Formats: sequence, structure tokens, C-alpha cells
Amino acid sequence: MKPGIALLLFSAVCVAQPPLEIHGVVTEPGVGPVAGVEIKISRQDRQGTNPSFATIPITSVFTDTRGEFLTRVPVEGTYTAYTAPGRYVVTSSLVVGGRVDAIHPRAEFTFTMQRLGQLLGRVVDADTLEPLPGIPVLAMQKSRAPRIELGFVGEPMTWQPSLPVRVEKLSPEEALRLDSTAANGEFTLTNRVPGNYAVTVITPSGTSSTPTFTNGYAPGDLDVVDRVYPPLYWPGGVPAQDAVPLALTSGGVLNIGTIAIRKAPAYRAHVSLTQGDCPEGESVRLTLFTRADKRTEVVPCGSELLVKVLQPGSYILYAVSDWQGERENVESAVWATAHFTIEDKNLELVLTPRRGIVLEGRVSSAESGPALPEFYSVATQPDALAPGMSAPSGEQFIEFKPDGRFRLAVGPHPQTLVPDPRNRALFVKEARYNGIPATDLKLPLNLGSSSHSLELILDDKFATVRGEVSGSGAAMVVMQREGALLGQYSSAVTNGAYVSPPLPPGRYRVAALPSDQMLLEQTLELLQDAPIVTVKAGATETFNVRFSNAR
Repeated sequence: MKPGIALLLFSAVCVAQPPLEIHGVVTEPGVGPVAGVEIKISRQDRQGTNPSFATIPITSVFTDTRGEFLTRVPVEGTYTAYTAPGRYVVTSSLVVGGRVDAIHPRAEFTFTMQRLGQLLGRVVDADTLEPLPGIPVLAMQKSRAPRIELGFVGEPMTWQPSLPVRVEKLSPEEALRLDSTAANGEFTLTNRVPGNYAVTVITPSGTSSTPTFTNGYAPGDLDVVDRVYPPLYWPGGVPAQDAVPLALTSGGVLNIGTIAIRKAPAYRAHVSLTQGDCPEGESVRLTLFTRADKRTEVVPCGSELLVKVLQPGSYILYAVSDWQGERENVESAVWATAHFTIEDKNLELVLTPRRGIVLEGRVSSAESGPALPEFYSVATQPDALAPGMSAPSGEQFIEFKPDGRFRLAVGPHPQTLVPDPRNRALFVKEARYNGIPATDLKLPLNLGSSSHSLELILDDKFATVRGEVSGSGAAMVVMQREGALLGQYSSAVTNGAYVSPPLPPGRYRVAALPSDQMLLEQTLELLQDAPIVTVKAGATETFNVRFSNAR
């Protein structure tokens, strides 16, 4: 073959190579194609030797009258498409491909969108029927609330605040501002995602309908019974489970009517925090727990305070030393707990701080035995103090000794260990309290024991899970370890496959997530019924996941 002919054939092959394209369509259920939606295109790329991906913006396009968008991209790679903030919100998405190259020159994106809507209503006084201005109003939706203190564990469906979709940039102060009623008592909650809603009326500005702490106490403080507008859910009232949600449709305006609220008595508690075993000059972190909320204040030991705006119901006051971390003489840490019920009068309460239990501990390696305390830390998480009430935050009162020994002070309540391998290359293979295995790292504290020992056996033999993801549109696989704190891991889906990060052995729920961002409570709900894989130390398991975009 002559050189000139070979050159022409090579040029023809180059010209025939199809262009690299990103194509997609945007529709609204019951309406059809959506025109004029801005779509931003980005490429995921590695930064040098860094194993993580960086997102590089490429271009923006708008959908045409058929709801379609099409753009060419300059180089091969993995691309993402997402919608810019506007009057529409994505309710589901599907991606076919994602990566474009000479073999697969086009990636397809499908977005189902709905228009944002509004909630309208009016708030009046139930006795005078006068409009109430300045009343904060929150839109509420049912979801599973994450219990952060105990790891990412889903709870039963409860009412949670539903914030508006921000279509414009707001200052930090504006973003925190609640929607409130106007002078005529009316309110408008804009930019809401279609769904089922109730609203909650909180309290007029300048007052409070939730418990508050006041340092100090004066004679006569318990002679006063306050009257406030209590929180109320609508439609329904109080309690929250009586609320009946109403449906907001795509682009709809939902008028929930007139909400009449009535002032109710709110009671007080005089709390005497004695010195007890608390060292001179130290303070405690005092938390008031209700079934729906908690309030915390730092209070010097030996002080008096007033707790106001207590609605009838059950409460817990929980006090713990207000210092954390490494420290000598950890046995000086103190705790105090008071359970009380408000019925129809103010109360006197006495809290006496007492020392807890000191665990004589040792950290060792499953292989060699010697401990490396500089690579390891440990804290405890008090379990729920009463059914239905959230647990206090994690606590750490620890004193390290040579040769892997430590002393850990804990409160006189059931405790769960919260281990923290500082170099992330170790996990707790086994924990023993007084020689008894601590199942799921829960300590069966024996208050009558004369000695308390804790042994932590560490291992570095992590497991790995890999597999394929069937169905299009999955961007990530999430794994939730059963019975473990902070046990959630994720890995990206690349060309329909995933490889997990190193995992401590155990049982994991596994779910594939879509390419559009999901809220935490949606992830938790998806994991509730996800299939389970069991992984063993040092092993690699194959576990295939099916992705369904129905949500």
C-alpha cells in the first residue's frame, strides 16, 4: 500500500470516531417534558496520586421544549449531571453509563422533577380569636430520625422539620431565621418539596415554650406559675402523633386553615446542686432530658438554679463533670441523676454529685500481646436513662499508664464502649469486663464488685466486601454494621461494581444509593430492610447488590 493511501485511511478512521456526549431528559409526572431547567455537567477526576476524586465543573446546559439536553465533552472520563437550584426539585434520577469513552461515547441521564409548592395558614388566640403575629411556624414531615450519639441507627417514624429548598444564596443569619406569622397572623412557607405535611406552631417571639435554665434562685420563684403557648401540631393538635398530614402537590398551594392556640400553665423546678463528691471549684454539665428534646447548661458545683417552662410530663436531670480526656486522678469525676414528673405544681429537686466506677484497663494485641496506647483511645456512652429518652453524649475520663494499661472512670449506669483507634488501623476484636465478654461492647457493670477490670483486645485483620450492582443509577454502596457505634462505611460504584473500605468483621446491612443526593434519614430508612452480609477477619467476601430507584 502506498504511504499516501495509508494516511488517508488513518484520517478517515479518526473522523469516523463518534463525539463524546452527555444527553438527558427532564420530565414532571402527569405533565410531561420540562423546558428551561439548567443542568450542570462535571467530571470526576483524580488529583495526582490522591486516591479520592475531585469534581471538575465542565459546562451548563438548559433543557429544550422536549425536556432534553445535549452537550459534547472534550475528554473521556466519568461525568455527573445535576440540576441547578430553581423552582423544580429532583424526586428521582437514573443514569446509564456515566463514563464516556470511545467504546461508550454517550451517557444518558433521566430526571423526574416536581415544582416547589407553598403552605399557607393563619394563627389566632383560641380565647380572643385575635391574630397572633411573630409566631414561628415549621413545616413537618414524617421520617426516621438518626440517633447520632448512638451511631447511625434509625428510629421509628417521627415528625421532623422540613426546611425549604433554597433557590437563592442566603446569609448565615437569613438561613437560620424561622418563618413567622405576619401582623394579621398569616404565614406562608415557600419553596417546599411536594409531599405530606403538618405544621408546628412553636411560640411567640420573646418567650419560650421549651425548658430554660436560670442560674441562681430567689425566694418566691416557686410561687409563680407561668403561662405560655405550648407547641402544637396542625392538623391535629397535641400530642404530635395525633397530627394528620395533608398532601402538597407539585406546584401546589396548600392552605391548612386557621390554627387556634391557647395558653397553658408551665411549671418550675428549683434545683439545688450540692457539692457532694465534686472537687472544689469544678462544674458539671447539667442536661435536662425530655422525650422530644434536651437542654444543657454548665453549672458550678454547690450552686442553685431555676428550671422554667416545664410542661406536664416526665423528665430526667443528668449531671456529669465538665472535663473530658486524659487527666490524672480520673476517680474525681462525678455523676448525678434525678427522675421527676411534672403534674400540676412547681417542684424542689436536690442533685448530689457522686463518684463513679474506675475501670482498671489494659489494651493488648490479638497477635503479639503488647499494647500501643498511643495509637488508641476509648470513651463510654451512657445508655438511655429511661425508655424513649435519648442517651447522653459520649464521655471520656481516662488516665493512660505504661505497657498498655489505663484507668477509665464511668458513671454508675449501663455503659457502651466507644473505641477510637487513632490511626484507624485497629479495631476491637474482643472486650471483657471482669473477665466477662462485653457483647456489642455493652458493659454489664456490677456496682457491688470490689474491683472493676476492662480488657480490650485489638486486631488489624480487616475484611473487605466487593461485588456488582445490578440496575442503573447507583452511585454509592453504603454498609451499616449491626450493633456497632459509628459503624457506617461507603464506597463508590464504578462501572457497576464496588469495593468496600477495610471493615471490622461483623454483620452489615448493604444498600445501593442513587446518583442524586439523599438525606440522612432516607439513607437510614433504606438500610432498615437492606440485605445482610457477614464478613470475617482478614477475608474478602463477594456480595452483589440490587439497586432500585423507587423511593
